[in-house]
Amino acid sequence: MTPRPLRLAAGLLLASACGPRRPTIPPRPAQCASETVAGLGTRAVAWSQGRWVAVIPEGQTLSLRAFNDRGEVQGDARGVLDEAVRPQDVCVSPTASGVLVAAATRLGDLRVLAVEGDTVREAEDARVHTDGDFALVPRPDEPSRPAGLFYVHRGQTLLRLIDRDGAPRAPAACPPGLSPRAVTAWRDTFLAA
Repeated sequence: MTPRPLRLAAGLLLASACGPRRPTIPPRPAQCASETVAGLGTRAVAWSQGRWVAVIPEGQTLSLRAFNDRGEVQGDARGVLDEAVRPQDVCVSPTASGVLVAAATRLGDLRVLAVEGDTVREAEDARVHTDGDFALVPRPDEPSRPAGLFYVHRGQTLLRLIDRDGAPRAPAACPPGLSPRAVTAWRDTFLAA
């Protein structure tokens, strides 16, 4: 059986498509960040607002650290979550004004945090629960549009659109067998294999 793309649409995803845009390609780092700051175990990285942003566990805290294209640290670490997370279960996605960080705790709560400058926000009463894999899928050509949070709960993959303030919208069921990590954004919708 040959895998073929699936077209997933939810809510306002079918809004009018704009003309073709040329994506902004971030500069390639001049060196590995581990050569600059030894011992930082990065869980996720994204290009946001002219710099690389890495999510790094430091003890029981998740922190954001910024690096320029030469691998040099910019500013201080920004703590975003003071709770232990499952190993490797962290995603980061750029928005028009900062980044979104999604992390699954050891109890299965999927926390989504919006980080803009020195401000870290989490939408109240917006907890999501996962008992499997998840992925936060950004829209690189349109960072002002909601990111897609694909996650597994009780064997079913679900989609929630995440506003730039970190608030998840209502869940929508995805086709059976869809893997959250096999999804990408394309124009006004998402594609999966």
